[in-house]
Amino acid sequence: MGNFEIGAMDVETRSSGPNPYANYAVLRVKRSLWGGSYIGAMGIDKRSGNPFDSFNQTAGLDTRLVFLKNLVFNAYATQTRTPGIESGQTNVGAGFDYQTNWLEVLAQRRKVGANFNPEVGFVELTDCVCDYVDVNFKPRPRISGVRELNFEGFILHAPFTTGLLQTQEWQNTFRIEFNNGSYSDDDIVDVFTQRLLTPFNIYKDISIPVGEYH
Repeated sequence: MGNFEIGAMDVETRSSGPNPYANYAVLRVKRSLWGGSYIGAMGIDKRSGNPFDSFNQTAGLDTRLVFLKNLVFNAYATQTRTPGIESGQTNVGAGFDYQTNWLEVLAQRRKVGANFNPEVGFVELTDCVCDYVDVNFKPRPRISGVRELNFEGFILHAPFTTGLLQTQEWQNTFRIEFNNGSYSDDDIVDVFTQRLLTPFNIYKDISIPVGEYH
């Protein structure tokens, strides 16, 4: 339809025994812009015969904007609606991706509410202010048999929305790509931090207690 793309889906399941019926409806609209850029919107509606989870809705906007061919900016904003919940249901984020033959830079920031709950879909972390930066320097020296060297480093910093650290990782990697397709991949540094707010059960009465782990 010209510069517009429209997609719609409606699925319904019958009730069976203790499982109530459910209906899922999805609508997606996207408008193409210049050079692979676009702006879009999506709405998702779930209805259920479960009196404790009668509905769940998600609505969102997203965009991808391409500048100078190798610089891409992206952003989104979404919100869910779940019975009995009034706040903490948003998820917003933005980032950019810059790529050349010798350098790649990726950066993004997301803020996900504690009660963000897209029942039709998947979210990696909730209750999070997630910052991520990845830089990869890719020189191609004149070394026999070597196609490319990679010096890459990234950091993920993801505290809860209250500011308390939830997850953090930073890593430095050195790679060699050879002309015959083989490669080496060596993690020089990989430091990971994870916080448990509730005990993590491993087996029977064996659990990892609450705390911050490295």
